Amino acid sequence: MGTMNIKEETMRERVYSHWSTASALALLISRKANLSWRTAHRIVGRLVRDALSNGITPLQVTEQMLKKAAEEIVGEELMLEISTEGMREVLDPGNFITTRCTQGSTNPEEVKRMAQDRAVRLEQEGQWIEEKEAHIRNAYNNLRIIAREIAQTS
Repeated sequence: MGTMNIKEETMRERVYSHWSTASALALLISRKANLSWRTAHRIVGRLVRDALSNGITPLQVTEQMLKKAAEEIVGEELMLEISTEGMREVLDPGNFITTRCTQGSTNPEEVKRMAQDRAVRLEQEGQWIEEKEAHIRNAYNNLRIIAREIAQTS
C-alpha cells in the first residue's frame, strides 16, 4: 500500500465511462413508470447496449435514447417523465455515492466513519497484543525461575 501510485484522473475517467450505476436508472424507471424491476432492467440493458455500440458514455445519454430503448422493449411509447438531466444525475457515479449512505457504503461520510472505527479497533487490538506479549514474557520469566530452582535442588 505504501508504494501504490494512485492515478486519480485515470480513475475518474474510467468510472465516468462505465455503467456501474445503471441499476439506479432501472430503479428510477421502475418507480416513475410503475414498471416491474425486470422490465425496467431490460430497458436499461437495451439503452446500455445501444450506447456502448455507439461509443456513448453514461453522462452522454439522452431522454430520446431512453424512450427509444423503452419502446423497443415494451413495444409502445412510454411516458417515462425522466429528463436527460435526471438520467445523467442518476448515472453520475459521484452523485451515486453521496446519495447512498448505508452501513458499509462508499458514501464519503460512511467511509470516514468506518476508517475512524477501524483506527479505534486497531488501537484496541494493539493494546491487547501488548498485554498478551507482557503476559507471555512474565510466564516465560517465571518458567525460567522455576526451572533454575528445580535444577539447583536436583
